[in-house]
Amino acid sequence: MNGRFVKALCIAFTCLALFMQGCISSKVRKIGREIDRDLLEEINPGVTTYQDLTDLFGEPTKYKQKDEGVEVVIYTYREEKVPTYLGGLVEDETRKKAVTTSLEVTLKNGKVSSLRFKSSGDAQDK
Repeated sequence: MNGRFVKALCIAFTCLALFMQGCISSKVRKIGREIDRDLLEEINPGVTTYQDLTDLFGEPTKYKQKDEGVEVVIYTYREEKVPTYLGGLVEDETRKKAVTTSLEVTLKNGKVSSLRFKSSGDAQDK
């Protein structure tokens, strides 16, 4: 190989690398309805009802009837950021980052008895 060819090849690879760098972006996928953490203050054990919950957060992701008079309501939201290349033509699922937020509320005799809020591994009980 002569020196001119190697130099042209290096310039071509440099231009390609710069072009590819400019084409990197992220695609955001939102699954479910976002849970507003500030609205957790509106939930009062012994007072808040199922209807109050649906007014605040909408219909739950899951609903379970447990024992007599005990219900569990679960809200889940997931946001995924996936790196994309070449204007979104190529997605890199191996480098995907996801944040999952969930709210689990237990009701006894129609009133909230407890709740658990979790976001990406941290948990808070009330």
